[in-house]
Amino acid sequence: VESHFVDPNYFEVIKGKILAGRSFSEPMLATDSVSSIIVNETAYKMFGLTAINQAISTKNDSEILKYNVIGVVKDIQSYGF
Repeated sequence: VESHFVDPNYFEVIKGKILAGRSFSEPMLATDSVSSIIVNETAYKMFGLTAINQAISTKNDSEILKYNVIGVVKDIQSYGF
C-alpha cells in the first residue's frame, strides 16, 4: 500500500474526481490530517469496503495505524516515473 500526505486542495488541483464521500477539508484539518484517508477505487475494492466512514488498518513497521475512509477518488495517475 502506498500513501501520500497531501494538501486539502490536492484533488481539486489535479482534477481528481471524488466518487463517494468527501475530500479533505480546511475546517476539519485537525482530524482529517490525523485519522482520515481518501482511497482510490482500486484500494476501496482491495480493502473490501462497502461504504464510506468505515475504518481500515495498515501496518507501518511494527505499528498498526487506523484510519477512517472519508472518500473514494477515481483511479488516476498523479505522478510519472
